[in-house]
Amino acid sequence: MTAPKGNELRDLLPEDAFSTPKLLNGQGFQLRPTRVKVYKPTGAPVYFYDVVTDDNTRVGIANLILEKDSQQVSELGHVCARLSEDQDSVELLKQVGELLISHGHECGLTEIRIVVPEQSEKSVQACASIGKICNKAYLDRNGEKFVWFGYSANGNSEQTA
Repeated sequence: MTAPKGNELRDLLPEDAFSTPKLLNGQGFQLRPTRVKVYKPTGAPVYFYDVVTDDNTRVGIANLILEKDSQQVSELGHVCARLSEDQDSVELLKQVGELLISHGHECGLTEIRIVVPEQSEKSVQACASIGKICNKAYLDRNGEKFVWFGYSANGNSEQTA
């Protein structure tokens, strides 16, 4: 899954009034908030998490960009989750994605986009298995091929390929 680059983010300023991200509980894991940054192109908050198993083992990282206009993150996506190399569970990756999508909807996002490199089979498989896919399309960015998945709060959009 794609994530914002460091130069696309800035630290919080005193005048930034974003809520503190909450701990998100999944089945057998938690998303523990680690920090909040700001996505420079739009000023949206970006929540960063550690993916931690119930036995307190850190197995990955994740982030959620709370940008209401999905076109503003059309080539990046709202959600990114990456598991450590020793974690090969597509199911865990799917569950992390589902939890972030659900939380994004709770925070007021109506459509959430995830963008993954086409060659990342596990990420494509995890995203494709998340319910309520309403859009799926392919994009080419600087010679690299990506797949984006859109998840609507109401699930009513038509799927494209």
